[in-house]
Amino acid sequence: MGLCPQCLDYSFTAPSSAYLVALGYARSVETTAGAFSAHVIAVAKLRKIIWTSLAPDLAEVIIRQSIPFVLKTASLALEAHDVWVAMECIIQACIMQWREPLQICSPRPFLPYTELLEEMENLCNILEIRNDFEPIPALSADDPSIHDIPNYQEIASEYEHLYETFERNRTARHFELKRFLHSAEGSLGSGRIVILNASPLRCDALVIRPSSDSLDKELVVQLPIKHQEVEELAGRLRSLWNSYRVDYSDPKDDLDKSGIKFLKTMWTSIVEPIISALQLAKTSDPPRIWWCLTGPFIDLPVHASGTYDAKRPAYMTDFAVSSYLPTIDILPDLIEINKQHELRNLPAKLFFVEPEVSRLDRSAELELRYMREAIPKSQFVTTDDRRLTIDNVIAQLGECTAVHIAATSQQHAGKPACADFVLPATLRLSYEDLRDNPVPKFAFLSTYTVGESSF
Repeated sequence: MGLCPQCLDYSFTAPSSAYLVALGYARSVETTAGAFSAHVIAVAKLRKIIWTSLAPDLAEVIIRQSIPFVLKTASLALEAHDVWVAMECIIQACIMQWREPLQICSPRPFLPYTELLEEMENLCNILEIRNDFEPIPALSADDPSIHDIPNYQEIASEYEHLYETFERNRTARHFELKRFLHSAEGSLGSGRIVILNASPLRCDALVIRPSSDSLDKELVVQLPIKHQEVEELAGRLRSLWNSYRVDYSDPKDDLDKSGIKFLKTMWTSIVEPIISALQLAKTSDPPRIWWCLTGPFIDLPVHASGTYDAKRPAYMTDFAVSSYLPTIDILPDLIEINKQHELRNLPAKLFFVEPEVSRLDRSAELELRYMREAIPKSQFVTTDDRRLTIDNVIAQLGECTAVHIAATSQQHAGKPACADFVLPATLRLSYEDLRDNPVPKFAFLSTYTVGESSF
C-alpha cells in the first residue's frame, strides 16, 4: 500500500477538517489491518495541509500534535512488513519536525515546486474558513459561510488538481530515493543507514545497507525499549545538561555516575541490539552509520553510547563512525555534494579553530594540550592570527583533512541550522557559511561554553 492521492472529492470539506475527520476515524479502528489502512489515509490528508499556511500558529499546532500519529503509522507499516510506506511516513515526520531548518540544510529545497506550493497555499487559505475562537472549524456544503466564497467548488477542484500534480512530483522524488537506496553500494561503501522510529506502539530500528552486504538489505530491529522510556531518557539528558558541573582537575573524572548510567542505558536498550543484528565487530577501520532519528530519539547522542564503567568497556566508536541526517531524503544530495568537493590527495593536516587559552576551561585545555603533543607542527593549522576572516577559515577548511573546533556556541532550538561558533576575534562561523563549501571529512567539536541558547 502506498500513500497515493485519494480520489478527487469536491464535497467542500476544508483540508484541515478533512484531516481531523480521518484522524478521528483512524484512532477509533481497533483491528491492526483496518488501523493501518485508516492511518495511511489520514496521513495522506495531513500532507495536504502541512505545507500550506493556514494561520501560522494553527499550522504549527497541527504539525506538532500529528508527529506521534505519523510515527505510529510507520510502526503499523513495519508490522505489516511494508518498509517503504514506513519509510515514507518517517520522512514526513522528519520534515514536520525540522520544517524550517530543512529549507536551509538541503542543498536544494525538499519541495522545489515553489510556484505550485504558493498557488496551493493561496487556494487553501480561501478554502479554510477560520474563526479566532474555533481554530479548526468544520466546513461542509451545507455551511452557510460557504456562500461567502465565490466559485467555491471551482476553487476546491483547482486545489485538488494542483495537489495531484504536487503529489506526482513528490512520488517521482521518492522513486528517486528508492532507486538510490537500492543502488547505494558505491556511494555508501560499507556504510549503513539506521532510522530510529519511536511510536506509542513500539520502537524500531530500520536498517538499510548496501546490496553487497551478506545479510538482507533492509532489516527491522525491534528495540527492547518503550516509547515512554525513550522520552524519559531524553528528559534525563536535558537534566544532565542543565546540572552538569564536573571538576576537571583530574581528567579521569570526565563523567559522573549519572552520565555513565545514561550512556549505558542507551547502549543496552538502543545501540547494542543494532550492533548485534548487523553483526559488527570491533575494528580499526569501522564502517559509517548514518543515523536518522525521529520523535524523542532526536535528543539522544547515540554516537556516545557505551559501557564506560565495565571491566571490558564497549563504545559505539569501536564499531562504527556516526553521522546524523535530519531526514534520509537529503542523503542523495549530500553524497553528490561530497563527490563534488572530494579532497584529492591532500596531506594529513589538522585545522584548529580555538579561542584564547585564557578563555578555556580545564577540560578544553587538557584536550588541546594532548592534541598539540600528538600532532606534528607541520600538520597543525590554528586560528591564532587575529587578522583571520571567515573567508580565511573556509579556505583553510578546504585545504585540511580534519578540523577541531573549541569555541563558544550559540544555539537556537527553533532553527538549529542557524547555530554558529564564536571564534577568535569575535568571528562567527555558521552552518550557512559551510554548507556550500568543501570541508574536511573528519571533525571534532569541543564546545566549552554554550551561550545564548534558546531552548
